[in-house]
Amino acid sequence: MTNPSNILSYKIGLSTYHLNKPNYSFNDDDIKLGLKNNYHFGLKYIYKNDIILNYVSIYTRQGESQEILIGLKPLLILDNISLLPLVYYRVEDAVILGFGLEKNNIIANISYDINVSDLDIASNKKGGFEFSLIYKWRTQNKKIKIEITEEKCPKYL
Repeated sequence: MTNPSNILSYKIGLSTYHLNKPNYSFNDDDIKLGLKNNYHFGLKYIYKNDIILNYVSIYTRQGESQEILIGLKPLLILDNISLLPLVYYRVEDAVILGFGLEKNNIIANISYDINVSDLDIASNKKGGFEFSLIYKWRTQNKKIKIEITEEKCPKYL
């Protein structure tokens, strides 16, 4: 049984890339790569002990370019393996369908981008496959006990 206070949780994140604005020209031109910011929001809903729904949204901005990605990635826990179907939508660009397997600390994913924008002309109406293999270090199982002691400061007595 799941603790009711842990059924719904969220996470918020921010990441910034290219802090040193590297030069990305193939010749001697001084063309700098601008800062790239990702803003991430995720919700995790434990529907049952063996079904967890993960919602994710990511807003990315680099210079004048921006992208919004929203999606759902359920986790279906079986006896000794977990299934990870996924569906994402990159706003005004693509639908991403995928599937993954998780066993112990290893996750293997495959996904396919289906263009829904004018870019389908450039890709000859073909999407793109993506593969990933992930190893997760599991530190969340370790319980860290923190003792808080109270001391009176003699300066303010």
